Amino acid sequence: MANAALRCGNGVIGLSARANLHLRGLSARTLPAFQARLEDAELLDAGPEVERLRNIVASPLDDVDPEASFDLGPSVVALETRLREDDHLRRLPPKFSFVLD
Repeated sequence: MANAALRCGNGVIGLSARANLHLRGLSARTLPAFQARLEDAELLDAGPEVERLRNIVASPLDDVDPEASFDLGPSVVALETRLREDDHLRRLPPKFSFVLD
């Protein structure tokens, strides 16, 4: 992400209160290259309806903490899969999010 921010924007990355990244300095000219980088990194969803639902925040220390009860990684992957495949979940409100810690 940092590389994409440097090459396609002005290199500034902000973090929102909802754990979203804000990349600054992108333009209509650099947007296709930025989207290609996201696709290469498997960070793009199938469409905007799925992207809108993928508000998942998981503890960044989950796989580092030796005292963690369990690994959240498989739960995040299962939740992402369900959000992508279950059309009924598209009815969730836009600001709905999941927090795993």
